[in-house]
Amino acid sequence: MESLGYEHRCQFIPSNGIYVYCSDEFLDSEVWEWCLVIQRSASESDLEENHYLDEVGDSIWQTIVGISHCPYCGENLESVKCNKAAREAEFFHIDSSGWAGKVL
Repeated sequence: MESLGYEHRCQFIPSNGIYVYCSDEFLDSEVWEWCLVIQRSASESDLEENHYLDEVGDSIWQTIVGISHCPYCGENLESVKCNKAAREAEFFHIDSSGWAGKVL
C-alpha cells in the first residue's frame, strides 16, 4: 500500500493486506488519526471472475477503523507522532468490486 502518512510496523502485523497508518486520508476528519486498514487486493483469478477489475493488485475492498492502540502488539499509538484528544468510534468499508466504489 502506498504510504499516506506515518506507518506503525511491529513484528506481529501480517506482511500483506493489513496496515496501521496515521493519516488524514482515511477517516472523515481534518485531524491525523491512527487507523487499522484491512484490504483485499485482486489476484489473477479475481480478474477472471470480475470484469470490473483491471489489474492484479487493484483494491477489491477496504475496511478502515479508527484505533488508539495497535491491535497486534498493544502499543499506545496516540502518543506517537499524531494525536487526537477526543476519539470517536469511526469506521468505513469501501467496496470497489463493482463499476463504482461504494462506501458502506
